[in-house]
Amino acid sequence: VITRLTGMVKGDKNPPPIKLPIPRNYDLENPPSRV
Repeated sequence: VITRLTGMVKGDKNPPPIKLPIPRNYDLENPPSRV
């Protein structure tokens, strides 16, 4: 609950904090993996 609240509050500056690093690593390893 605290992590989600902090993410939402910090989301103002970086909404996708874990979504950016996750898709970026997947794109380098498998671009057509999630897409």
